[in-house]
Amino acid sequence: MTEIVLMPRVKKYPSTQLINFHILRGPFRLVGFPLADFEIDKSEPFTAFLFFRKEARHAADLLMQELRSKKGKMTAREMGAFARSLASGRDGFRFSRRNFYNKVLRTFHDFCFIVKMPTYDEETKKTVMAYKAIPQYVPAKNPPIPSFLYIAYQISRWWDELMIIE
Repeated sequence: MTEIVLMPRVKKYPSTQLINFHILRGPFRLVGFPLADFEIDKSEPFTAFLFFRKEARHAADLLMQELRSKKGKMTAREMGAFARSLASGRDGFRFSRRNFYNKVLRTFHDFCFIVKMPTYDEETKKTVMAYKAIPQYVPAKNPPIPSFLYIAYQISRWWDELMIIE
């Protein structure tokens, strides 16, 4: 008797189709990626998963570098100075303040990666509003693989590796 073995059909997708996020004034949707074979490609920058336009990606990368250099926290004044420096053409790159606040900072805020909260400033000895990189909840056990929860789990874990400074 011949034994018949059924193998699952696996399609290979190009790495450019892994995942793209797009904010649509409220809830976000995932655009064009296979859920079953999903794995984050960490060779691309983190911001490639949040922004389509290369200018916004570059501004977001600069913001993440600035936040890392300030131990994950920036006052509203420091954020304003950073936005003005981008608008004036820092490092040969210009990005308007309006676009920075509406596109880049709002996207990080919508995903709860960066929040604005009152914190105590050691220099001025006052409570001031500051932007802070927030650690994401990452459970000890991986969620089931072909699910949105698994994608969110991987992205949150990657954010914590990149930004959370103890």
